[in-house]
Amino acid sequence: MKLDRFLLAATLCVLAAAVVVGALKWKDRATPAAVVPEPGAASLLVVGVEGLELSIVERLVAEGKLPNMSRLLAEGAVVRFPSLGRGMDGRITWTSLVTGVKPERQGVGAAVQSPKGNMAPLPLKPSSRTVDTVWTLLSKSGQNVAVLGWPGTWPVEQVNGIMMGPYVTFVLDRVHGQRRAEAVYPPEAYAEVDSLIRTWDSYSRSSLARFVKLDSALGLEALAGYNLEVLAGACAADTSMLSVAQAAAAERDASALFVSLPGLDLVSQRFWVYMDPRPSERLKADAENYAFYERLVDALGPTVLLYYEHVDEVLGQLFELVGEGGTIALVTDHGYSGLELDERGEPKIGTWMHSESGVLILRGPRVKAGARVTDAGFFDVAPTIMEAASVPLPSGLDGSAVKEVLKP
Repeated sequence: MKLDRFLLAATLCVLAAAVVVGALKWKDRATPAAVVPEPGAASLLVVGVEGLELSIVERLVAEGKLPNMSRLLAEGAVVRFPSLGRGMDGRITWTSLVTGVKPERQGVGAAVQSPKGNMAPLPLKPSSRTVDTVWTLLSKSGQNVAVLGWPGTWPVEQVNGIMMGPYVTFVLDRVHGQRRAEAVYPPEAYAEVDSLIRTWDSYSRSSLARFVKLDSALGLEALAGYNLEVLAGACAADTSMLSVAQAAAAERDASALFVSLPGLDLVSQRFWVYMDPRPSERLKADAENYAFYERLVDALGPTVLLYYEHVDEVLGQLFELVGEGGTIALVTDHGYSGLELDERGEPKIGTWMHSESGVLILRGPRVKAGARVTDAGFFDVAPTIMEAASVPLPSGLDGSAVKEVLKP
């Protein structure tokens, strides 16, 4: 059946994700063996959940769902801050979230004036970074760190511990590059990490049944093409990052973990159009395609919300890695404000769906439970995490710790 332009636009918004998961068809991979870590090993856990929308979390918590996020909100503090803008390269954004320094001053991204007077873009590699991150400060102090999948960490850098580059880059390089020294530090840990990485083709359609309204007209048949590949790829990414984090805690004694979960952003980009349908007049005029679209909406309308429940389960297992008296920081660079229509009545897909605010949720012995701040700055995130985790703040930061959420 031919796709309407609306469905095609929704497909194109996750083209990058589809390229990734499509490239992984080269080889069927067995499900990696689970690593069971000792509970309570880490003193700091920083989780980057890409694309998390706080209003959806609060809605599901109010409905009695998301038990792990519910406890984090009840026992922790929430800080809202403006994003760096729609369309900003994630490598720039996520680096600034752990440095507390503006892009033009941290050596990664943005544009600076060259000696000739022209504006020249800064590189997007960790090797060009000129300031410390939270993990490099901890690493220099002798703590064993694990930095796993964080955007902007390819090629990886030397740390006192282990670092794995972003999941998407890792699996693409596994197929095309095999530049192991750029994918994992130390290089000899590559095989250990690689054995824990799942790919989209390790999921069957039936294994994803929990994300579909099964009593709809289409049921599991709605998971076809990119719908299947993106959903399976998101699950593979988040499950892989959980497994690597558990291994780092159990086998490498990491006391500080920085873990990125990219799946929610992929799922929101692909399936938001079914949760909040805004069909164009052009689509409504095509009876056959519109009828098929309505069946997709019926089957996949709950997919985004159900994936939030999956992320909550992953977070619960990550939280178990933190010891008594440890600190948890959950951060996202942007949420989702939903679909907008352009002047032709067509949905604006992609970064147009992003909200222009991020969220930091903290829990720990230095955090004021129940504190809420709505007007923090973007560059306040890193120093607030540092203060909460008792990391001495370096000089020259562009932000400062949000004292309202911290105990004296």
